[in-house]
This record gives sequence, C-alpha cells and structure tokens, in this order.
Amino acid sequence: MPDTRTGTGWTGESKKGAPSIALFDAYPELRGRVAWEPLGIYPTPVTPMPELARALGGDEVWIKRDDRSSALYGGNKVRKLEFVLADAIRGGHRRVWTVGGCGSHQVLANALYARVLGLDSAAVVFPQPMTDHVRGVLQKIKQTDCELVQAYHMLSVPVAAARLVARFRLRDGRVPYQVPPGASSVLGALGYVSAALELVKQIRRGECPQPDVVFTAMGSMGTAAGLMVGFRLAGVPIPVRCVRVVLAPLAPTSRLASYCRAVAARLGRLGVSVPGTFRTSDMLVEPGFVGEGYGYVTSAGQSAVAAAEADGIHLETTYTGKALAGLQMHVRQRRVGWRKVLFWNTFNSVSKKSPPVQD
Repeated sequence: MPDTRTGTGWTGESKKGAPSIALFDAYPELRGRVAWEPLGIYPTPVTPMPELARALGGDEVWIKRDDRSSALYGGNKVRKLEFVLADAIRGGHRRVWTVGGCGSHQVLANALYARVLGLDSAAVVFPQPMTDHVRGVLQKIKQTDCELVQAYHMLSVPVAAARLVARFRLRDGRVPYQVPPGASSVLGALGYVSAALELVKQIRRGECPQPDVVFTAMGSMGTAAGLMVGFRLAGVPIPVRCVRVVLAPLAPTSRLASYCRAVAARLGRLGVSVPGTFRTSDMLVEPGFVGEGYGYVTSAGQSAVAAAEADGIHLETTYTGKALAGLQMHVRQRRVGWRKVLFWNTFNSVSKKSPPVQD
C-alpha cells in the first residue's frame, strides 16, 4: 500500500528514526507485534489554565491538549485509530465502518483517517439533539467519502448495521471491518495506555507537576480505561475521575472495570505485566453531569465551555463541557489533598474547517 500519511502532522521519532509512541519507547518488544499506523503529533502539550484556576479559588489546573493530537483532525480518536485502523489493514480489509450520532466526531475522524490510510469508510448514524456544533460536524462528515446509512433511532442501529454489512458483503465479497463506537476496543485503548505513559514522561521531564487527579469524559470508555491501565503500568498512582456523558445503562461502572481488566490482560499476553487488578469499587465515575442523556446540553456544561474560553480553550457541550463541569464542581468542594488537577481535553481544536486530506 502506498504511504499516504504525509500531512497528518506526525513529528516524533524513535532513536532509530522510525515513528514511535510512548508505549513502544517503554516496551520496544511490542513494535511489530501490535499493528499500529502513525497518525498523530506526540507528545501533545500539557499546559496550565491560570484563569480557570483563579476562578475556582487558586488550585492549579492543567490541561492535556489532545485537542492538538493531529494537524488533520485532533481529539482523542486519533490515538485509538492508530491501532484500530492498523488492525484493519493487517487483516487485509479495504473498507471500514462504524456507528455514531449524526454529529459524531468519531464517524468524522474515522472517515478522514481511513482515507489517509487508503481505506474506504461507511457509518451508521443515529439522531442526537441538533445543536449548531452537531450540524457543523454532520456537514463535515457529508463532505468526506464516508457512505452513510441512517438509523432512525438509537434502538434501530442493529437493523441499520445489518443492512450496511449485507450491502458491502454483496458488493465487495467480504464483510467490512467494524470500528467500534468511539474507536473504543481493547486495541483502541492501547492508544491511551500510551498517552498515560506519555504524560508520565512529561511529568518526569518537569513539563508539569504530577496531578492529584485527572478528569476526562467517559462515553465509550476507551480513553478512561486506557489511562487507568497506563498509569498503573507506569507505577504512578494518578486517579482518573470519569465524567459520564451517556446514561448509566450504556456505560455502567462494572463494564469500565471489565474493560480495564481486558486491556491489562491483552498486554499480559504480549509479555507486559500490569500489576494488581481493577475492581468495580476502584472506578471513579461521576454520574451527575450527563443531564437528559447523550448530546443533551446542560447548563453546567455550557458554563464550563464559557469558563474554558478565558484560557483560550474551545470545548463543546456533548463531552468536554460536561467533563470540565465535573472538575469545576469538585475543585469548588475543596477535596482534601487536591491541589493540582489535570483536565484531559478530548476535543478537536485544530481548525474550524477540516484541512484537506492528501490522496
């Protein structure tokens, strides 16, 4: 397959000049054993948010800028797709498909990066509350080569998905590769195991203090699970507070614990031992910020989006606004021992317009 990755923005190199990430730097024996395609710019910056800290009463607030994870399209999907799309290529697939809301960043990111890697893409999309932001993402999705199948309700997604798979089986002679919602699979979560190791390296280089707690949005759970496993693997006890942005039945705490165990088990089979276990009681899940459900705007989320603007950070109300609202509440409550708090920004902020994809 020709290399079409020029322009994605990747700049890091290993000592031998090959593309690398923190996971492979720490465990070079994994290179080649785990499919991976370089798509992002690493490490992403970690910077203070002084205006937000001042507004919250003086505690240190830092932000991990995964909104800048690529020059093409940032956010938390990039790290996951590096593993998931690579697995599709290794399996000989030429087409990938996924599921998401009609304004899904993952559907958009999947379409953009599939094209970068020479893959065709498709998606089943279901309705979500229609905000200006959602309309903008949907418009960008329609500008890609992604073939869309409409589900008229989230509950009808399985029927629409079966229709999509049957269509491509007849057309291509094989079932296309499924990228899970949010690109969150055990493989995809390895991207955030690596992200946790990356942050630990930045801490040790003195680029930021070790946070007392990390806040991140939790929907499909891949980011949260990867971070928790990664910090455990690094031997750095940083708790991750996961702000749920979907209703509890869609992301139960017990499933998050199982996800962490599955990621740790996958690493174990690759010869990388993650100490301890992950119990449901260990999971720190914030349930009070989802509002009416996925995509529904909350007043707390809107306030958090506005507060972040003082530090030049652009968020949205479906994921990151709700996650930052959780951080704000807890900092205001003055939790004992919390003096350095880190917000993991999973939103894309590369540009208002997606840059052209290179053929």
